[in-house]
Amino acid sequence: MIKCIVVPLDGSKMAEKALDHAVDLAKALDATVTLVRVVVPAPDRPPSPMPDPLLEEQKNEAEEYLQGVTERLRALKVDVRSHLFVGDPAQHIIRLTEFDECDLVVMSSHGLGGGDWHVFGSVAQKVLHHAHVPVMIARWAVEEEPEDEARRASD
Repeated sequence: MIKCIVVPLDGSKMAEKALDHAVDLAKALDATVTLVRVVVPAPDRPPSPMPDPLLEEQKNEAEEYLQGVTERLRALKVDVRSHLFVGDPAQHIIRLTEFDECDLVVMSSHGLGGGDWHVFGSVAQKVLHHAHVPVMIARWAVEEEPEDEARRASD
């Protein structure tokens, strides 16, 4: 029985498209939606005992973002909670499913395709291969920029 659905968000509209599926499932199954946002620290910043102002700003923005999404889902009568982490997104998503005893991950994939994920690693790929719960990946086509559409129309 699915009682907890994890939805990783990175702040993009594409990532939010997974919410449509998660909300439908949560309503049908009377499940909780657990939002997770992971702030990735800049790799070129050396560790310091002092707070990193850039990281603190990113965390504040992420917290505001999660609060906004949480309010939207609550307005839809969905039981929702959220978590903010700093570090590796895939690791935190996978750990969250284990510690919060969640049953399903619903996430979007940017669908870059090709060999890009072999080089950089994709959060969706890592979660898919290492999570101990089912993972639903909604791949969405990247929308064209208006100038691309205009250029093609003139060709």
